[in-house]
Amino acid sequence: MEINALFTVLERIMDDSRPAVLSTVDAAGKPHRRWMVPTILRGTRGALYAVTSPRFHKIEELAANPHVSWLIQGKTFEEIVEASGKAVIVDNPVLKSDVLEALGPSLSTFWRVTPDDSELVVIETMIERIDYLKPVDGTHERADAV
Repeated sequence: MEINALFTVLERIMDDSRPAVLSTVDAAGKPHRRWMVPTILRGTRGALYAVTSPRFHKIEELAANPHVSWLIQGKTFEEIVEASGKAVIVDNPVLKSDVLEALGPSLSTFWRVTPDDSELVVIETMIERIDYLKPVDGTHERADAV
């Protein structure tokens, strides 16, 4: 599959299943993974967005190494997408508002930990590669965005 077809698959799976695993690497080279809720902003194909608090450890990890990987799976576990690229922290009120609107009610757990949305920043991941797996039939497709 070519990259645009894989972006379409990624969008379809994310529409069906919100949670994803973000993998980062800290300054010492140790991997870290956490469940997050990313989104794709329509009209901005090529990037994943999520919100976080600037006081969380992932901010330091991204400053040390911007390479990240997102693991997203369909609700039935029949399709898995890994989107990897470089992430940056963006503190922009308009982007933050757009991301929060796109995420809607999917952040209920996050709001219990970070009730003040004025503290939020956006993680913007520019996707460089997408891997698509369909374990049931052995499908594995990969495409680079660059």
